[in-house]
Amino acid sequence: MIFLKILSIIALISLSFIFLNKSKANSEVSYVIDKDKHECKFISGNQKILLAGPEEGTYFFFPCFHFESKYEAKTPKKYFVSELLLAPTPRENAIYVRAIEMLNNKKFKDDKDLSYLLGLCIPLKKGGNEQLISTILKNKENYKKLCDMESGYLTLDKKTFFYDRKNNQFSIRKSYLIKGDKVAVSDYFFEKNILWLFVSYNDSTKKWIQYKI
Repeated sequence: MIFLKILSIIALISLSFIFLNKSKANSEVSYVIDKDKHECKFISGNQKILLAGPEEGTYFFFPCFHFESKYEAKTPKKYFVSELLLAPTPRENAIYVRAIEMLNNKKFKDDKDLSYLLGLCIPLKKGGNEQLISTILKNKENYKKLCDMESGYLTLDKKTFFYDRKNNQFSIRKSYLIKGDKVAVSDYFFEKNILWLFVSYNDSTKKWIQYKI
């Protein structure tokens, strides 16, 4: 009995140690909004990354007002993802994504081209994009080939049938697109881990397709 009690105490101490270490790791990362400068920042220790704001020199130089969501993407690599509410024009707000990769030495890598790519070819919803972002990050090398950063069009990598959607039910059509065709995406959702895209082709045909990144 005494031996079992000792084992129980050791187990509790181990769990407490793990919990404290995990809490400490999470507390090392913070997100900050500078309301005066309209900047959003990612901070870990002495490393500070400007996510968005008028002084950001690439894709994210718009005023930043709000974090719509923050999460760790479920991929083999560890990404700290934030969805930001930016103001491209005084009358327009839009969601932009920033993905910061954590390296083995606990330093952070800011690949701005990757962050821009995440919100380019498939338009983001106002919050709730975690599954999409995680899926793209898991398959980012393939997605870089499919998403045209100049046009914003998505390239099909195989024969793809159109679907009609009525009352949340899909029915396949006889018409289809072929490998290499480019589509513009205006909406998306997941159903049972299947990604559905609402696309237009040649600015005319507008239908749903199944798409695997």
